[in-house]
Amino acid sequence: LDVPDVEAVQGSTSARFCLVPRGKSAWSSRFFRVLFAGCLPVLLNDDYEPPFETLLDIPQWLIKWPMRKVDDGLLDYLRSVPLSAQEAMLQKVAQDRCWYVYPPSALDYEQTDLMNGKLDSICPNWRTENAFFGVMRELRRKRRKSKTSFDTFYLPGATTGQVIYVDRYLRPLTD
Repeated sequence: LDVPDVEAVQGSTSARFCLVPRGKSAWSSRFFRVLFAGCLPVLLNDDYEPPFETLLDIPQWLIKWPMRKVDDGLLDYLRSVPLSAQEAMLQKVAQDRCWYVYPPSALDYEQTDLMNGKLDSICPNWRTENAFFGVMRELRRKRRKSKTSFDTFYLPGATTGQVIYVDRYLRPLTD
């Protein structure tokens, strides 16, 4: 059973903390929704790794609470977080949340209002700080050195015709 979208939005925009329980799949849209609701996300999913943990300092704005400890202790803890800490966390959420926005396609005519500046007030740097660029940074960081990496070239050997892998200076590569 899930909370209807209208009630979920109303609840999250009027709350200081927004609970983000595990979803039906490996991720939950609640996580992304609450980043723009003006509340502090409280992740209740032991197995979920928020995207861009290597790019952003997520623990500065996300509370990740163990599922087995969801009881009155969670409520007591949330009540104990000083208002100054909450405000600092909310500022950090606002700084990082746009990394979770996928930019509208230039070919998507239904999104022209976003391209014409509607998104600028919420995410002023959305053209360079968005989910697409975040994914590309992660992929660049994880890029492996393989025989077909950017620094590897291949060509048929002159005598055997067998493929030879070479570096950018045409020096043969060894395995």
